[in-house]
Amino acid sequence: MEKFYKIEKFGNIKYKVIEATLSYEPVYCHRCGCTFNKEQTYEKNGFKTSNILMLDVCNHGCILRLHKQRFLCHSCNKKFFARTKIVNDGCFISNQVKYAIALELKNKISEKDIAKRYRVSLILLKELLILIMMVKNFINIIYLKFFLLMNLNLLSQLMVLLVFICVMVKQVKLLISLKIEN
Repeated sequence: MEKFYKIEKFGNIKYKVIEATLSYEPVYCHRCGCTFNKEQTYEKNGFKTSNILMLDVCNHGCILRLHKQRFLCHSCNKKFFARTKIVNDGCFISNQVKYAIALELKNKISEKDIAKRYRVSLILLKELLILIMMVKNFINIIYLKFFLLMNLNLLSQLMVLLVFICVMVKQVKLLISLKIEN
C-alpha cells in the first residue's frame, strides 16, 4: 500500500505532510475583475507552494502542501493564484483550524493551552477572539435594530431591515476578508 503522506519535521515537531495541487480554469481575473473569453485571455504561469496548517489527523500534526496554480491576466498584466475555501488568501492556517479554535475559546481553557494544542501563536488567538467579539456585537446590533423597528408598520419594518441587513452584510464580508495570519 502506497503512503499518501510523508513525515517531515518543522521546528521540533513532526508533521504528516500531504501534497496536493490546485488548478482550474478561472472565469475572471481576481485582480482587475475582467471576465475571460476569446478577447480577454490569461495564461497559466507556474505554481506557488504553500504549507497550510490543518487539524490533527490521528493525533499527528498535519500540513497540506498545496501547489496553487499561478495565472497571468493579459488584460491587466498582473498575476493571481487559484483560490480555495480551505484557506484564506495569503494565510497559512486552514479555516478548519480557526473554527476549531473559535469553538475552544467558548470553553474555560487558557489561551496558552489552546494555542499549544493547535500549534498557533497567541497573537492569532487574540485576533480570532477580537473577530468573534465583533461578529457577536454585529448580531446584537441586528437584534436591537429589529426590536426598535417594532413601532413602524410591518412593510416599513421590512424595508428598513432589508436596507440595514444589506449594509451589515457588506461589513461582515469586510470582517471575513481580514487575513488572520500567524
